[in-house]
Amino acid sequence: MLNPDIYNSPDEIAWCPGCFNNSILKALKQALSDLDIPPHQLAFSLGIGQAAKLPHYIKCNLFNGLHGRALPVA
Repeated sequence: MLNPDIYNSPDEIAWCPGCFNNSILKALKQALSDLDIPPHQLAFSLGIGQAAKLPHYIKCNLFNGLHGRALPVA
């Protein structure tokens, strides 16, 4: 099992402290750690919005697409 801290990104989190996205981010880091998936093997494709900022806060490869275009790009 990997240490969840290896997924920490240098980007400052812009969500409010009580935002549920923080819990999702923490759970995702823990799940990736439990699955032994190293950051260099992660790839996210995302659109816009607060939830789409999640991969910016995880050390990974990512692609920001236009609104509604994340899946076709993936």
